[in-house]
Amino acid sequence: MSLTQATGRAASGASSGKAVVAAFFAALSSDDIATVNEIVDPRGEFWVLSHRRAVPASAWLDGFQHLIRDRARGGVKFVVSTLTAEDDRVAAVVECHATFDDGRVYENMYHFLISVDGGRIARLWEYGDTLHAERVLRGK
Repeated sequence: MSLTQATGRAASGASSGKAVVAAFFAALSSDDIATVNEIVDPRGEFWVLSHRRAVPASAWLDGFQHLIRDRARGGVKFVVSTLTAEDDRVAAVVECHATFDDGRVYENMYHFLISVDGGRIARLWEYGDTLHAERVLRGK
């Protein structure tokens, strides 16, 4: 699926920034990595609260693919409840659901602040429940 097909329109302005972000989470939920790679700028960075630093978007996406391939073969689902856009920024409130192969359940709430440039995600800041993530993802 192309980026234009995923967003349903050409990407420009705040409303299409919201469409880009919605398409990103839909593609992640369906494990459509080809579309995710079209949506995310290859030079992009994702700031992750648990690391307190930015990582290359490709590293974040590799970790996500590893999670699905090795631990949550049923997939990871993202449910977007709110999108708010201003200029090149989109704020997203998102629920994440996954059941791991060993039966552990991951249900986290996130707030993402996403910068869309040229119809692609250039930067992403991820805020979620780090204690829940540590307990479920790392078994601690």
